Amino acid sequence: MSNWNRHFTTLSLSFCMFLSLSACRQERKISRTDKNPIAVFTKQDTTFILQAILDHRPLDSLLSFAFKGRQLKIVKDSIITSNLPLIKNNKPVLFVEVDSTNDELRRWYDPKFFMRVTKLVFKSASEVEGVVYFKAIGLLCVYKLSKDDVRSWKIFYYHFYST
Repeated sequence: MSNWNRHFTTLSLSFCMFLSLSACRQERKISRTDKNPIAVFTKQDTTFILQAILDHRPLDSLLSFAFKGRQLKIVKDSIITSNLPLIKNNKPVLFVEVDSTNDELRRWYDPKFFMRVTKLVFKSASEVEGVVYFKAIGLLCVYKLSKDDVRSWKIFYYHFYST
């Protein structure tokens, strides 16, 4: 496939994804339980929360247009300060220190598979709000997760925005 065809395909897929997001914003609510007010969070909690987001099928269906099979890179910042053992597309996630405001990350003809965690707020011992951003395709994802009885994190709300 020539470079022009590859770039045109990437642009077409990005545009289709933009239209689908604009036409049908997805919002889901799932029932939740446990309202324990004592919050104790570990690096393991953060790992499980981010892995739940990365494994989320609706998100994966949007990312597969532009990034199928590519290795994800998460930008380190004040929220994500160290490497975590995460997997996406059957590959370990890399952690990088780049300027996530750089326009190079948002080139339509060669989108970069970078994710930035812009918010990770623990609301209680069993509930967290998280926001992740894929600048290259203009996708902002808002998530709410709760910890279930077996101590694993489950998504009970999500919403996707096109930026």
